[in-house]
Amino acid sequence: MSKSKEKVSFNYWKGPIQGVEFDFEGPSADYLFDMSHLYDRVAYQNIHAVKEEWCLSDESDALSYLPIMKDPLRVTVGIDEKKTIDIPNGESVRLDNHFKYKKGYIINTGGSIWGLDFVPKLHNDADPTTQYLAVAGYKGTVSEHHELDDIQATGTYKNAIQIWKLKLSTKQPSEDSILDMCLLHDFGVIHDLKWCPYGVYEDEDVNEGLPKLGLLAISCGDGTIRIIIVPHPNAVRKYMCPEDTDSHKTLYLRIESSRCIFALEASKSLAISWGGHKKIAAGYTNGVVAVWDVESALNNDEPVTREISRKYMQLSFYCLDSGVRCITWNGYDSPERLILGGYDGQLILVDTNDPFVFIVLSRARSIMHSCSWPGHSSMMLFNDGENMVRGTSLNLDGSLVMGRYGDLPGMCWSIATSEFHGQYASGSTAGYVHSANMYQIKGKGLNSINAVYRLFYNEATNEYRYIDGMGLLSIMETKAVSSFPVHTKTHMAIQRVVWNPNQPTCGFLASGGSSGLCRIEFEDTAIDFETSINEKAQYNIEEIENVEQALSDEEESIQLLQEIRSSDEWEEVEAYKYLTESARSHSLTATTLRGPGMIARRPLKFFNKEKTSCVMFIHFGTNLCGHDGIIHGGLAATVLDEMLAYVTIPSLPGSTGFTANLNVNYRKPIRSDQWVVIRGKLEKLEGRKAWGIACIMTLDDEPVILTEATALYISPRTQGPITNF
Repeated sequence: MSKSKEKVSFNYWKGPIQGVEFDFEGPSADYLFDMSHLYDRVAYQNIHAVKEEWCLSDESDALSYLPIMKDPLRVTVGIDEKKTIDIPNGESVRLDNHFKYKKGYIINTGGSIWGLDFVPKLHNDADPTTQYLAVAGYKGTVSEHHELDDIQATGTYKNAIQIWKLKLSTKQPSEDSILDMCLLHDFGVIHDLKWCPYGVYEDEDVNEGLPKLGLLAISCGDGTIRIIIVPHPNAVRKYMCPEDTDSHKTLYLRIESSRCIFALEASKSLAISWGGHKKIAAGYTNGVVAVWDVESALNNDEPVTREISRKYMQLSFYCLDSGVRCITWNGYDSPERLILGGYDGQLILVDTNDPFVFIVLSRARSIMHSCSWPGHSSMMLFNDGENMVRGTSLNLDGSLVMGRYGDLPGMCWSIATSEFHGQYASGSTAGYVHSANMYQIKGKGLNSINAVYRLFYNEATNEYRYIDGMGLLSIMETKAVSSFPVHTKTHMAIQRVVWNPNQPTCGFLASGGSSGLCRIEFEDTAIDFETSINEKAQYNIEEIENVEQALSDEEESIQLLQEIRSSDEWEEVEAYKYLTESARSHSLTATTLRGPGMIARRPLKFFNKEKTSCVMFIHFGTNLCGHDGIIHGGLAATVLDEMLAYVTIPSLPGSTGFTANLNVNYRKPIRSDQWVVIRGKLEKLEGRKAWGIACIMTLDDEPVILTEATALYISPRTQGPITNF
């Protein structure tokens, strides 16, 4: 008799940190992954931009390189209040002018977008909210198309790479974006571009040459992959421009020579991927996969030209029956494995230590357009022939496990993941941009997709409209969305999506496509990535230290405190230590109400061994009052609610729960500027329910109950984040 298939009640793929599976609406600062071992690295310190590789041009000379679009695009934005605006080529609008809770931009780049990537900055950058975005593709928009084997001879197709300067912040006032530089070239269309992923950004003067914005790899229509050392815009203005150059004026730099050129005969690459800072994998239209040794090429004294580039090919191999459409390494930490998808519908896993033995992960009756594989996961994401985003991985026994993340209304052009969080994003030919948590908890009704927006085109009026406010969709709701033909109207296609690669701004997502419109926005509804405890402090350090020292001296005279400290029945724990750094920075009692005149000294907290009883000593300052000299009743209810959580949640299933009912009785006023003791204990436990009682008391020889409360806490039916008080 065969066994019935057991119901799967767990995630196929566990996240790197506990709780990340409950991030549904976007990347949360509570669950960012620690990637300091990678992003603290510094690379190519001896390599800088040089003036000889660039020629400063004026706008009139640059016109033949720039997008051919002349008329502005008419775009409708907004949710409750919709507004139609005209966005000229090379200009942008701020999202917070049209949305109450959105931060970011809509940019009209003027050309069909096939290359899109943020500049990786250093982890300790002094200006983390200033970010740079490279955009490239075709000079035209929806009317321009190129055949798979169409190779433009160098010098026959002029084009430009745009570098946009953005202020990405969720708390600071918005600033207009700036088209900071246009890099002019005659290498044909740009099929893909990627910045070296870490360690190369420079914004201060260097001994030789110019400080570099980054190392940019571009896949060009003339069949080459080029590495260009892009100078920092500030350095260009300082050393290559007249002194009175406007800092908001676009710089036009013509590329005179590329630092490295890699090429194969009679083929071109449509997709490239950095494997750390040392190598690049490229997939070619003839089916070849080549891994280029960038480190050796950059450190070589001789120029790396097309003719000698084969010297720097680490390996090459065939594994598809057609051209390669997408390729990606498993993260950036010296990866050895990569996945690639082809025009034959195959998704292939390759170990570059033995590239001639590979695994076919999936085969579809359509082009395998996109794939992604972050370094923190064993799961590989891709789109299949049914317009479904899927995740797959290998079990220990070699078998495949497959998950699904919802249908896309239209073919998926691009999938993006981040090294800092578990969210992926996808863009489709029908104008939809979705995001979802790749580690999201599996369970009925919980699997969800966040519909970021849809770009719609009205052919009759020649107008675009961004449809926002769709929010979270279940798997079944994504299936119910009307399906579209494979390509639909070319105007709506979202061809590239990319997350910002810098931790302070890693919640920002950029997306763009055939219309030339590029949208950058913060993809979460509640978390402020930038807030920290130090930024919230409103008092000088000397004042804080003086107040804390005075209260510390007072602790010695609290007899009950000393008795509990010396007792074996109680264990002292650090208040609020259980909170993550981000959660602590947003906490009312741990941060917002901390400081002189408020809760100036960290509360002193003690548990019994079973964590069913808790005692906490706290000093209330003079600035926490409702009536003058009397502590606000809302604050009393808040600290009692926290105390009741301390004594109930540890006993609930999964050590997680929420307040279902709170009853507060105010017996006597709580005077300000005094120490009080808060006691709590677990009263009753029944399955997923726990009842507790707590009170605030004076520290007199005969304690007086000032405020008391009872509460019911309930553990959710599905596992929530564990709280270790």
